[in-house]
Amino acid sequence: LTQALLPNLRSGGGKLVVNVSSELGSIDHATPGFSYAYNASKAALNMISARLAKDLSGDRIIVASFCPGWNKTDMGGDQAPLDPFESITRLVGVASKLTLAQSGGYYRIDGSTIPW
Repeated sequence: LTQALLPNLRSGGGKLVVNVSSELGSIDHATPGFSYAYNASKAALNMISARLAKDLSGDRIIVASFCPGWNKTDMGGDQAPLDPFESITRLVGVASKLTLAQSGGYYRIDGSTIPW
């Protein structure tokens, strides 16, 4: 999608790509009990974010992966502490303040980094 929209990103004002990942994509935080395929897909998305950040740095396009937290969704269930609207509002707030130096990072919705 980013590659398809690259001409728009290059000509736009807010040059930002946010990929919605998960803390479950962290190899450092690998824990048992969840889908191997889901974890691997999020780790792969994080690699794409890191590569895109390097490839698009000359265009001053910021790229980052974010974990939206545990949300009350079909996947997250009713015990999840976050409402999706609250989560995305916080994510957008943090993402909108990222600098080019932070491009390629892996973040939580409070702005803290997640280890790869």
